[in-house]
Amino acid sequence: MPMVKCQQCGKAFSADAGRIRLGRAKYCSRSCSAAARRTPKEATCLWCRSTFTKGRGSQKYCSLDCANEALRAASYKKASSGKKKPNRPATLYCACFEDPWANGSIKPDKYGNTFRTPDFGLGF
Repeated sequence: MPMVKCQQCGKAFSADAGRIRLGRAKYCSRSCSAAARRTPKEATCLWCRSTFTKGRGSQKYCSLDCANEALRAASYKKASSGKKKPNRPATLYCACFEDPWANGSIKPDKYGNTFRTPDFGLGF
């Protein structure tokens, strides 16, 4: 097995060729792998372009102020895009279907229209 240098402590260790090829042979032990995940990472703020140390892996902005400004700018951009919401009817009635009980295509049963239930999906 080929020898690889640990990216955390620098110690040489042996690793399978397949793990090296896949890029998984980075650390000599689980403790070195955990220590590498705990080291603070540097990142650039998406709003003010300053560098900062990430507190968590998904952090994109250096401060809450930058995050709020970016959110405000995104919502303003979305609101001023000029697209209007589609007009929707206020009722659930669909004009493309007729009420089958009213036009007589469904014959009333012996109970009349007592057990007739509306079908809101069809609009009657």
